Amino acid sequence: MRRSEIDTHRWDDCVTNASNGRLYGHSVFLDHMSDCWDAIVWGDYQAVLPLPHRQKLGVSYVYPMPFAGPLAVYGSPPTGYDTLSFLEAIPPHFWLWDMNLEVKGRSIPWPGKDRCNHTLSLRSPYPDIFSNYRASLRSALRKEPEPGAYACAGIPIRPLLAKAGRLGTLKGTKPRDWRRLTQLYEELRKMEQAFTIGWMKDGRLVAGALFFRSPGRIYYMAAWSDARGRKCQAAARMLDRVVQEYASQECVLDFEGSDLPGVAFFFDGFGAQHETYRFFRRWRLPCLVSTWASK
Repeated sequence: MRRSEIDTHRWDDCVTNASNGRLYGHSVFLDHMSDCWDAIVWGDYQAVLPLPHRQKLGVSYVYPMPFAGPLAVYGSPPTGYDTLSFLEAIPPHFWLWDMNLEVKGRSIPWPGKDRCNHTLSLRSPYPDIFSNYRASLRSALRKEPEPGAYACAGIPIRPLLAKAGRLGTLKGTKPRDWRRLTQLYEELRKMEQAFTIGWMKDGRLVAGALFFRSPGRIYYMAAWSDARGRKCQAAARMLDRVVQEYASQECVLDFEGSDLPGVAFFFDGFGAQHETYRFFRRWRLPCLVSTWASK
């Protein structure tokens, strides 16, 4: 189905009620963060697979959206289904697939590799969660912040992301994708599904973080710290603040990655669990050129 054919209400109900439902599969995320999107829909919206897509040099291709984790087949498919069944239904006019995907059932037969996400259950009381932090992190967080240093909720999104851009956070992110993220934040904030936290030092913003929410999940979307923020352990303190606020709830903190050793080490310090998903690429062209222009 093309986007124009999809019943948005029924689509979002399917994703929300799915055991693996994620914000990335909701229409608000897909509408803001993808160039276009179509979908594979099973039956009467029993299960769905979104297909964000672009076109370049006359080639239509499925691609990973910026700031999105893995997609999946969402819903309650029939007994015996697997992810590959939905992939085999992708129309042939999509000549290239680049996908991050949670895979159920048969393995994907095309070239790819496993990627890692980190998540932290917030179901337990805060003292229990804190006890599973790495010892060095617990020690750092027990220290009183430096004089003039404190957390501040509700930092405006535009200066927060502008500072992230100046510091080179998420290098390679295109200006259009920063703009889309800003617009998505404003939309989700109206729905009480987005918030920001900043870390102040002597009246200056030295670190910031953006979070999204969906039922049962909080997403650590984008963050930055300058030299003063790193000295203050600002990133750890902002995340710990979120853990304190949402502890003892049926909720998961999704760190949105990462395979980078330094970032993974930082997330592991909170006692995060590892979740594996699959990146793969499939060409449907009879012959391939040796280079693919930058997307």
